[in-house]
Amino acid sequence: MAKLITCEWDSNSVRLLVSSVQGNNLAIDKMVEIAISKESDSDSSLTPLESALAAAAKAAGLRGQSDVVFVLRRAQTEMRLLTLPNIPVDELPDTVRFQVAQEFNTADEGPIDFAVIGETDDNQIFVSVATVAPEVLADVIATSNMAGLTSSSVVLSSFSTAHFLHSQTPTSQHRLIIDLLDGEIELTVSHNGMAQFARSVKLPESGLTSQRVLAEVRRTIASYSNQPTPGDIEIATIVGNSKLHQKIQDELSQHLMIDVDLYNPLDDCIVTSLDNSDAASTPDEPAQFTALIGTAYQLQIGETATLDFVNPRKPPAPVSPFRQNLKYIAVGVVGILLAAFLLIRPIMTAQNRIEQLQAAVQDKPSKDKANKALTDRLQQITSFEDSRINWLDELVSMSNKFPPPQTGPGRPLCSENVYF
Repeated sequence: MAKLITCEWDSNSVRLLVSSVQGNNLAIDKMVEIAISKESDSDSSLTPLESALAAAAKAAGLRGQSDVVFVLRRAQTEMRLLTLPNIPVDELPDTVRFQVAQEFNTADEGPIDFAVIGETDDNQIFVSVATVAPEVLADVIATSNMAGLTSSSVVLSSFSTAHFLHSQTPTSQHRLIIDLLDGEIELTVSHNGMAQFARSVKLPESGLTSQRVLAEVRRTIASYSNQPTPGDIEIATIVGNSKLHQKIQDELSQHLMIDVDLYNPLDDCIVTSLDNSDAASTPDEPAQFTALIGTAYQLQIGETATLDFVNPRKPPAPVSPFRQNLKYIAVGVVGILLAAFLLIRPIMTAQNRIEQLQAAVQDKPSKDKANKALTDRLQQITSFEDSRINWLDELVSMSNKFPPPQTGPGRPLCSENVYF
């Protein structure tokens, strides 16, 4: 399969991943992280972010305009869980957009995408809805173009990470995913590989501490308990396995009544190259590439992204008046042809019967002549049979004319004595 490029950035750095598939595993060909300069280059027309992205593309060996799948973080979007009537699928886009206008803070002209994640007992559905401000999406597309990249899709990290963890470590339990990012913590509650609830917490300048993570985890558990979806969080997964991750695992295990484990995304990937040439550098914390890895894995195995702000779910396109009229004309033509067939068929059947009778009438003289010849021959045979001498009958007649035995000379013949 062709190589796939996934990318994301935050306020400090740009991360770019080039991947392919080897067997059933994701192969990481390039994993590049470039720091964003705090000062602009007076000799370049590019902004520091555009320069960093262009440098990452060059370090990854990309040439020319390349398609890239951009991954947005939870903090860059607005995401909520809605409960809606179980209506037909083609009516959901308009219904969701109406609810977003009522309940979301983001301007309603922004792209909206959603995913149905479950049903209730009273014939309703749970829909996870996310939207992004138009200026955020425009900035992503414009920045990518300036760096020689084309954003073919823009997806949400929460869903990519949830899908990847479930595919590699499946569980039927509700899982809390703790992703320690640069400057923030992203907490996602997932079930069966679908993100049901997600929140992002910006870290203070003092940095990350295990106590801060514990406090935010407790807030997330409390917030999720107020959601309409059934089930409680039963397991927590910390993305990464560094000493800091292990320390946080110990802290959470001591204070929470749930299982806490660590997960390193590179354990389930084939890392073929970590380029450290030019401006590229091997990332200090590969766990921060989890969303990029999850997005690449989902697309490389042939699935579509759960949410895509460039290609969101839309209602069916309305039928144009021309096509509608064309449909009516086609129906009318078919009706006329059917009526003509029903009218012509009896006439054609009668015509065929008439032709058969005419053919029979034309053949009648020849058949009568043949029948007369056969009748004449039969009469001749009968006459011959009647006039022919039957010799058996003649013998019987002659025997009846012979004299009786007593009138002969000598003594009569008998069974006992014979006279001569």
